[in-house]
Amino acid sequence: MTPDGSTVYVADSITNLVSVIGTAKNTVTATVTVGNAPLGVAVTPDGGKVFVVNQGDATVSVIATAGNTVIGSPIAVGAVPAALGSFISPYGRRPALP
Repeated sequence: MTPDGSTVYVADSITNLVSVIGTAKNTVTATVTVGNAPLGVAVTPDGGKVFVVNQGDATVSVIATAGNTVIGSPIAVGAVPAALGSFISPYGRRPALP
């Protein structure tokens, strides 16, 4: 979810899409094609970018929220990546765990 709460990003590992949902009307406002089998999604603290973990091809896609478009090529990471819960926090601090 963006910091202002207006938008939620949801990964769909079957279609390789990220759905952009406007919370005011709870409707899909856009879809963004990312890598194979997206699993985890995190929005930067400033709301400017969304990082999507693509487990199927061991990459991370970066989405610019201003236009909901992918920035550059996917970033290669280690085998079978996963991201669950908050993994980006403001000011470089680690997120608090429950």
